[in-house]
Amino acid sequence: ISMIVFMVVAGTPPAMAEVVMFAVMFAVLLYFTISYMSAFNPGGGK
Repeated sequence: ISMIVFMVVAGTPPAMAEVVMFAVMFAVLLYFTISYMSAFNPGGGK
């Protein structure tokens, strides 16, 4: 997955790459946060 992201970022302008990287990092952080919460709160996640 990281390789695909790297390839996409490499083919985009610096400014756009920064936005893409931020979006990816935010999505990953959000995903892990939700997983972490649901792990300690069965049935409350989804």
